Amino acid sequence: MQLLGLASALAFSVTGALVGLRLLRLWLDTRQVPELSIGAALFAIAVVGYPSMLMAHVLGQLGSSAAMPATIIGVVSSHVAIMGVWTFTWRVFRLRATWGRLVLVAAGLAHATIAVGTVQAIVAAEQIEPYSIVSAASPWSEVNYVAFAAAFFWAGAESFRYYRLMRKRLALGLAAPVVVNRFLLWGVLGLETALVNGAMGVLSAMGYSVITHPLPMLLSGVSGLASCVFWWLTFMPPQRYLDFIQRRHAQSP
Repeated sequence: MQLLGLASALAFSVTGALVGLRLLRLWLDTRQVPELSIGAALFAIAVVGYPSMLMAHVLGQLGSSAAMPATIIGVVSSHVAIMGVWTFTWRVFRLRATWGRLVLVAAGLAHATIAVGTVQAIVAAEQIEPYSIVSAASPWSEVNYVAFAAAFFWAGAESFRYYRLMRKRLALGLAAPVVVNRFLLWGVLGLETALVNGAMGVLSAMGYSVITHPLPMLLSGVSGLASCVFWWLTFMPPQRYLDFIQRRHAQSP
């Protein structure tokens, strides 16, 4: 289980950094909000958020007081990253909808409140051991998972809605197969990530250690590896995959 967790963590950080950088480089050319928001989100969670949490775990095992600031950095950067997901979904799918802007504002206020509440709980507990830090942050730790799940659920639901619309256009020759497939990939990733975060929140509320218990570790490891695959195929697809999508469309009745 530890080997799976290590492989997942390494793949998650490397893939997220590469894809995030590619999107940020694209933003330098386009200056568009979607590339900036999702590129910054992937880079922040892969390079700062997730590694900081892992570092906090190591430091806590060593008895270092640096575990607490590492945890705080991980918490704050994770919320900043997830706001990138909210912004991406609003900008791509609901730009002209008033309720979409209201959802974005509400999400910003919610994440700011949750981040501040989590940090205050961690500081007040004065703990350095990772499990103690997570326990001290309860119920904020469970609320974190709920907020993350909500962001990815909206992203997945909107992408699936657009995927159905684009399939109709594809049948009329008005859409590219590769573009349609990207909406499907992003939709699957969004709903899968929402489901896993929701499950992690439930397990945490039930008293399972999300750091040491095999079940949360398995969920986290598998989800991390799946995210790497979907990120890569959505934003940096290899030519073989693109050719496969084109052939499959050409052979379809």
